[in-house]
Amino acid sequence: MTEMQPKQRKSYGTTQSMDGEGSRRVVTASFAEEKRLGNAIYPSNAISTTKYTILTFLPKNLFEQFHRLANFYFLFIVVLNFVPQINAFGREVAMLPLLFVLSVTALKDIIEDRRRYASDREVNRRTGRVFDRVLEEYTNKRWADIRVGDVVKLECNDIIPADLLILWSSESNGLCHIETANLDGETNLKQRRCPKGFHGQKSEVNVPGLDIQVKCEEPNSSIYQFNGYLTHNDGTHVSLNSSHLLLRGCVVRNTETVIGLVIYAGHDTKSMMNNSGPRYKRSKMEKAMNKDVLRCIVILLVLCVIGAIGDSVWLSHTRDHKAYLPIEESPSYDAFLRFWTFVIVFQIIIPISLYVSVEIVKLGQVFFIQNDIELYHAKSDTPAKCRALNINEDLGQIEYVFSDKTGTLTENRMVFRTCSIGGISYGSPVGSVSAGNDDVDDSDVPTRCSSPPALQPEAVEVDSSLESILARQGEQCNDSRTIAKELEFFLLMAICNTVVVAERKVTEDLSPDAFVDDVADRRGGDRALLYEAESPDEAALVQAAKAYGVGLKSRRADSIAVQLPGGCDRTVAYPLLHVLPFDSERKRMSVIVRDPIRREIVLYCKGADAVMYGLLRADLYRGGGASEPLVEVTERHVGSFARQGLRTLCMAKRVLSDAEYERWLADHETAEKALVNRDDLLGESARRIERDLELMGATGVEDRLQDGVPETIQALRDAGIVVWVLTGDKQETAINVAYSSRLFDSTMELIKVNAESMDDCRSLLRIRNEQLARDDGNGVVRRGLVIDGRTLDFVFDSKLKNDFLALARRCHSVICCRTAPIQKAAVVRMAKEHERVQSLAIGDGANDVSMIQTADVGVGISGNEGMQAVMASDFTLRRFRYLKRLLFVHGHWSYDRLVRLILYMMYKNAVYVFLLFWYQLFNGWSASVCIEQFYLFFYNLIFTSTPIIVVAILDQDIKADALEANPNLYNDGRQGKKYTQQLFWLQIIDALWQSLVMFFVSYLIYADSHVGRLEFGTTLNTACIITVTIHLMLEMHYWTWVHHFFVWGSLVVYFVWALSYNAICCFPGQDNAYWVMEHTIGTSAFWLCIVLTPVIALLPRLLVYGVREIFFPSTTQIIRKRRKRERKGGLPDELGEASSEQPLQKVESPNSVKLPNVLGNSTGEC
Repeated sequence: MTEMQPKQRKSYGTTQSMDGEGSRRVVTASFAEEKRLGNAIYPSNAISTTKYTILTFLPKNLFEQFHRLANFYFLFIVVLNFVPQINAFGREVAMLPLLFVLSVTALKDIIEDRRRYASDREVNRRTGRVFDRVLEEYTNKRWADIRVGDVVKLECNDIIPADLLILWSSESNGLCHIETANLDGETNLKQRRCPKGFHGQKSEVNVPGLDIQVKCEEPNSSIYQFNGYLTHNDGTHVSLNSSHLLLRGCVVRNTETVIGLVIYAGHDTKSMMNNSGPRYKRSKMEKAMNKDVLRCIVILLVLCVIGAIGDSVWLSHTRDHKAYLPIEESPSYDAFLRFWTFVIVFQIIIPISLYVSVEIVKLGQVFFIQNDIELYHAKSDTPAKCRALNINEDLGQIEYVFSDKTGTLTENRMVFRTCSIGGISYGSPVGSVSAGNDDVDDSDVPTRCSSPPALQPEAVEVDSSLESILARQGEQCNDSRTIAKELEFFLLMAICNTVVVAERKVTEDLSPDAFVDDVADRRGGDRALLYEAESPDEAALVQAAKAYGVGLKSRRADSIAVQLPGGCDRTVAYPLLHVLPFDSERKRMSVIVRDPIRREIVLYCKGADAVMYGLLRADLYRGGGASEPLVEVTERHVGSFARQGLRTLCMAKRVLSDAEYERWLADHETAEKALVNRDDLLGESARRIERDLELMGATGVEDRLQDGVPETIQALRDAGIVVWVLTGDKQETAINVAYSSRLFDSTMELIKVNAESMDDCRSLLRIRNEQLARDDGNGVVRRGLVIDGRTLDFVFDSKLKNDFLALARRCHSVICCRTAPIQKAAVVRMAKEHERVQSLAIGDGANDVSMIQTADVGVGISGNEGMQAVMASDFTLRRFRYLKRLLFVHGHWSYDRLVRLILYMMYKNAVYVFLLFWYQLFNGWSASVCIEQFYLFFYNLIFTSTPIIVVAILDQDIKADALEANPNLYNDGRQGKKYTQQLFWLQIIDALWQSLVMFFVSYLIYADSHVGRLEFGTTLNTACIITVTIHLMLEMHYWTWVHHFFVWGSLVVYFVWALSYNAICCFPGQDNAYWVMEHTIGTSAFWLCIVLTPVIALLPRLLVYGVREIFFPSTTQIIRKRRKRERKGGLPDELGEASSEQPLQKVESPNSVKLPNVLGNSTGEC
């Protein structure tokens, strides 16, 4: 391993406290050397993600490996064997197993670290344009040599080398567009801008004349947060936030030139602080396996105690008349020594190769999951991904599934359907949430390098009456200082968003979250307006406004241009005063603009209806004369939209006076400059201005169900898995989607829990539980539970958790609506801690990250809401329907295979130890062994390990189509029936029986003969290896050429090695095995033992298998028999067609990932 970069220190400069604002970083950009001295305390931009150097590798790697209990145990055994009074084997030979395991693991760590080192070296050697203060020009400098305080110049498509504060952009409005896919996986462009005072410059920033100081927060991992302020040399302060920061690893797009100041470098950058390496979770089976290892240790101690007692008793009865025995110590002291010798002899009962074998098997299972063509989405060229490599078997034990709705169950391709404006409903609502069509996929809209027709979003069905009203109003507003309510409603839709607008050639690459609006280029070339939306909701509203003639034309840092409807083709520029972005607490966003038509300041706001109703003016709740209050009419329309499965938003506005706005702006700028609790202060400031709103109307946007969602949820429920849907949608929308997705059905009793206070919640839960307890006595009733976010708050903040869970336990499906991200995680945590269930959470957006990370297994859907959920997940899928195969097929197989691997490893080691134990009955409990020491150590490492690893990777107890068609087959894993404490002890009892047969049948066959100790031990060793191999064959359900090669090959390897080793082994001493194997296989007694012992030893197991198959067949056995009858009788295999899901049409892609055909044609039945 070559010399590696030293790790960068994690101190982030000096910590200062000024004005009570807490610790901060101070970066100075000045041509004066003395002012820049403070920047030198910060680390350089060089990075090192390696774990080791040449000097630290050996001690650090050994330290990490010996944290594993099994390795420490075997080190203890090796040390014991060096004690002369108790050593049982050759000291060097006894070290071989431990050295083998340590070497394999160390080699794997070296390879992984070498890859990290090569990657670090490549990154550090990249070059960037940095201003040289000596030459007074930009020169190329390696990334590793860039320092905090340097000024960096970037061109379009350049990768950003460090976290930079934007000082200048070639765009006239001071904007810069970046792609953050390398950081958070999101491919839609993000907009960044120069701070105030810099965005108006038409020429590049004058670096020699630059004299500014930046005070900001210490380095942290929050990529969406940056707090600080900039101080000019005249003392003026400018607030800084995340919109002014370019993050390392992002790519400059659609901007010719950008100049920035390095604020964070190297390991201080946000991308590096988020680089925590691969995640590690302990699976449920791993915890159970560790308990079985402890049971094996108990068995070991019992055998050692029995051996020590036997040694003491034997010595007490023989020392007086066995003068030839050199016994000088007392029987009790000798028994103490023999105890430790037995610990060495019986060490094999702890399978040293178990952990390594499990890791190899899991890697093999991950390979087949990631290369399963049935989990591959051809249209987006997206295979399944396994980000956590050690919890595959947990997929086969899931009891609860917690799912997001939007983008997870639905397409997240929003289509504007209807709206309510001033109490009048327009548009074309749908009857219910329709299932999506995989042929019309989100990848059709945003694929890169696609032709223009493929980039057109789904057309909005325009209401002709509303269109004509807007056209007339658009023409009238040219001649008056008023805007009609309908036109202003659509102006709000076009303005109140963060959609990025750019004019591009249609042949250029487009972001996957973009849609285009064709326009004519004055120079004759085809050009298009490119809309980059951060969410599908915003894209749908902007597209709908454009369809009705209110088109968003440009967005700058200080203005928004909108085209008005009608024949006038007039574009109006709205000066943009402020943007109050959406956050999960406020659940709304606002923009403050100066209306050029009415010449007044207007705040436009959109958000969730439940939140918006509380911000409206009180007079809106009172009707005029006989008219119904606008709020009530709109609320009725919103309820109707929700019942049709549409996503709803309310739109409102507020006219501000200049004085009122200036007062608010002064307080808001103070909050923007705060370095401590800035987000709280900004949220409070937004709430002060977002009040006394005037309701304008509401929108209804359709989000269709993904293809296969109803069938998948039905299958999960049939498998006994409890499905919870956690969504932020309205209750009516959530219920409608639940019926469409088969989470609820018409036979279910629907229970709604909506409380207004803590007392109401407590009373409601008590009444519901008492009622359901009475109903349960009358028979099984299928129920669905619906609870809202407000009621969940009461449940979390009180002692009502048990009451709520008791109610949920009586329901087959649960919907939690109007939930915030933190509530989603709290629901999952509550179920895990109180119900002690194996949970899986699945989602697609940033609001699902906490839920995904809280669950035992997290699944991310790579959809339209970015990649944050994917990057936080353990497994990644493209569609929700793939969850069925992931759990029912790969989960079932992984669980079944690993169970058999663990139990088999415990069984075969126990057989071997019991053989050594029975020999002590005939050697005076001296702890000597009859099997040559190399056989002892290679038995576990070589002779019996490879076949079970192959079986644990490739074996199939039942075929994939049968597993998908019969969800009840999942019950064994879900209920943990295949790996229990009883099964462990049954394996030990079976091992005890088989060892008795092997030893005493061989003993009887060799009775009255002159067989030597090693010859007898060679026979026992061979019989044991053949017996445990046949035992494995009986456990296999699926035979291919790979199985034949490794199973039979392991026996061939044993005989070849034994014959070769015995032919050249000429070491002097008592255990010289020279020619023993050659002599032994030439005797009839050897072959009689080899034939007879496996038959007798395995006979009880064969009988149990036969009785169980005939009289007590399992569901799996019944299905196997049925498949075999259908195949032999020439009948069609109906199992694969039993599912209600239609067969999926496979679409080949040039980049499609196929499962390698390493198995060939199977030669056995499954």
